[in-house]
Amino acid sequence: MIRCLENDSQECYKFISKNSLIKDKISSQFLDKIYSKLKKIKIDQVCSKSNPEKVDIKDLKYSPFIAKEHLKKIEEDNWSLIKRKCTLNDFTWTVHQYNSESNEQFNELSVSRIAYILALHNYNDNVKLNIYLYPTKFKKEITRDKKWKPININGGMTSSTSSTRDVYVWRYEEMPKVVLHEMVHAMQIDDALFENNLSKRFINEFGLMSSNYINVFESYTEIVAGIMNIMLFCLENKKDNLYDLLNIERNWSLFQAAGVLKVSGYENIEDFLSNKDKLIQETNVFSYYILRSAHMYSIEKYLEWMEENANEGFKLKNEASDDYYELSMEAINNEEYKRIINEYIKIYEKLKDNEFVKKTMRMTAIEGKSKLDDSMKLIRHFFLKKIK
Repeated sequence: MIRCLENDSQECYKFISKNSLIKDKISSQFLDKIYSKLKKIKIDQVCSKSNPEKVDIKDLKYSPFIAKEHLKKIEEDNWSLIKRKCTLNDFTWTVHQYNSESNEQFNELSVSRIAYILALHNYNDNVKLNIYLYPTKFKKEITRDKKWKPININGGMTSSTSSTRDVYVWRYEEMPKVVLHEMVHAMQIDDALFENNLSKRFINEFGLMSSNYINVFESYTEIVAGIMNIMLFCLENKKDNLYDLLNIERNWSLFQAAGVLKVSGYENIEDFLSNKDKLIQETNVFSYYILRSAHMYSIEKYLEWMEENANEGFKLKNEASDDYYELSMEAINNEEYKRIINEYIKIYEKLKDNEFVKKTMRMTAIEGKSKLDDSMKLIRHFFLKKIK
């Protein structure tokens, strides 16, 4: 199992396997149906492939979602581009795969997963879809000044108009999962939760007055991407332990939420719930980590809500936002959830500052190896030995 994982993912998997506090086994007919449909999808020969060409970076522009430091380094690099024209069930899209001497990896999983999520939702909207992949080595790491910024967390963004969808992903770390996350946005799977009143209610409830707006929908987006990530990991690696991996991710999400709370200055979850506005966020930390972790703990109830509110695949009905606040408050006030978060805060406190699992802000514990990149590493190692 562990040999199928990226190196950083191996660290997360080993740590959370030894420190799992959620023990209950879950099952879901809703997930079983979706997983069964994914297994039947055939994506062979979906994409053509151009020859590499040297290019200037013109596509990636500054936005509040990308750190200026990252954009500057990306712009300074010398990039080559491979374009892939892709077609599935009469829908076409283009993948722009960038590569440079300092960022040489191609994550093939990211390309195939676009086809999977499109096919799962029978997507055929009349839009132009472009995917831009920059495999940089930037890692997601904890803030040093208690202010959560895009440089700590963000690895992708989506720009949408009535006729176009542009998806950008700029970290190799978690790239196959982040592509799924951004595709949920691009395909408007989570649109029903784009609700201003939801944001105001959560800001008032938790005293997050330093936050002008909370993108509550991001909790749903990340849960969907996380579920599809482990489903596709199982398919890609011929594993049959979907629900075991889901439990790994449930524990990891609570551990990460505990870390966010501790680093932000909270001593325990009760401290956070008592409306002390210490969570200073310039990106969606509340939704990505804290709210998501509450729903991941109460995942069976959340999956029931998803089944009731989804039309096809994971796409939400328009009225899905009606009871999302109540569902969320029930989850975050669950006594066992609060107990486990507090236990994870204690575990987090005991870790050394230089330990990877204490520093990382990656949202998933499970990330499979790109077999192409793994082969390229072996080839490079072989030639280096020959040269020496």
